[in-house]
Amino acid sequence: MNPAPDKKLKLGVMGFPVRQSRSPELFYKTFAGRADVLDRFSYDLLEEESFEKAFERFRREYYAVNVTIPYKEPAFKAADEVSPQCRAIGAANLLIHQNGRVIAHNTDILAVTDILNRWLREQNGINYSPEPKVLVVGCGGAGKAAVAAALSVGASVTIVNRTADTALSFIDYLQTHTVWYATLTSLPTEVRQADFIIYTLPIAVPELDQCDFSGKTVLEAKYYDPSIKQIPGMTYIPGTEWLRLQALATYRILGLDI
Repeated sequence: MNPAPDKKLKLGVMGFPVRQSRSPELFYKTFAGRADVLDRFSYDLLEEESFEKAFERFRREYYAVNVTIPYKEPAFKAADEVSPQCRAIGAANLLIHQNGRVIAHNTDILAVTDILNRWLREQNGINYSPEPKVLVVGCGGAGKAAVAAALSVGASVTIVNRTADTALSFIDYLQTHTVWYATLTSLPTEVRQADFIIYTLPIAVPELDQCDFSGKTVLEAKYYDPSIKQIPGMTYIPGTEWLRLQALATYRILGLDI
């Protein structure tokens, strides 16, 4: 399936659950009043309890889908071709039909890289070490994307995750010595030592209550019902900014003129 000027093609977001997704809202807000886009594309939710059913519907009904939890890694494995960003972490968050094949991309990496580069520019004159210390909390699809983005800007990265095997397996997959693992119980210490924190867990873990985020820059992946409580002195980047930049990258890949 490829875009055709005489047929309206479906875009969507695929995952389970996805009822809380703001992707359709963002799509229509971005292109409101743009008949050249809205006459060609629609956007909705593709929610199935199994990846197999969701992927089957995607292949049958959709031109492209954003992919969210828990389907980012299965999407990577199911694609016919993958982008370098996908290959870097073994996860995809965008699937597109192209010339009869399914192509996988990872716009989460592109979005977080944009945020980190902006932060680094803003730190001009602040005496960080040659390798700024980035702490990534969580090692799901969003956490892995955050790690890859941090590595791409030359940061020293530590992963804090509830399950050691998941984080250590990912570190082995990366084949790099610049990523470290720490236990969840050490989160307060790791926060104190970090320059930039990326929180990707879907829940607020109890250890957050022991963390001092004053003077820290914190990016949260979740854009609804935030887990991080903002305090004086913290620079907080909400998940809505991650979502916005991820969406812009998606639109560029789809060839939509924003």
